[in-house]
Amino acid sequence: MNGWQEVMVESFQWPVRVWSMAAGWMSEMMGTMAAAAVPPTQNAAPTPAAPPSGRGATSGARKETAGMRDRDLSGHDVKLVRYRILFVKREYEAAFPETDDLLTYATRPEEYGGLKVAEFMGRAYAGEVPQPEKWARKDYPGDDHGTPQGGWSIPSDDRQYVRFYFEVLDRFPREKAEYDKEQVQVLRDISAKIG
Repeated sequence: MNGWQEVMVESFQWPVRVWSMAAGWMSEMMGTMAAAAVPPTQNAAPTPAAPPSGRGATSGARKETAGMRDRDLSGHDVKLVRYRILFVKREYEAAFPETDDLLTYATRPEEYGGLKVAEFMGRAYAGEVPQPEKWARKDYPGDDHGTPQGGWSIPSDDRQYVRFYFEVLDRFPREKAEYDKEQVQVLRDISAKIG
């Protein structure tokens, strides 16, 4: 590519970067709102999870803290996170399937939990999450909480029983971004053409 084409490619990448930043801000705002609705002190009791592989950057530190769950989402390393959504209303208790996620940015547990609970609720509303069998037998949450898409929603009075459980299984060093090198090269090309 010549310098002009590289400048054009770079100009198309900027909106994607701006959108990514806005999505991060939205995620933070949603997490803050969810943290206000469900305080982190109401987290459910831990469920057994697979032990970490020990291949990541902090495997030595894990040996010293055996038995303690890693819940630190700060730092700019890549974190392998396992989480699940729980519903703890008496007689309707349910644990939805575990999900593994790669987290590539620093955040707080409340923000991350709020985002994942919101995503879960959206998938349930869209019919992508099956109702637990126990709920179907007891006709919970009822016909008035079905959705046009064939999904379901938790009644607003019962949303207080939704819990988010997570654990950081492993950490890996973050690779350096290649676009920094590409930007420097584009700026050098522009400088060479101008000068």
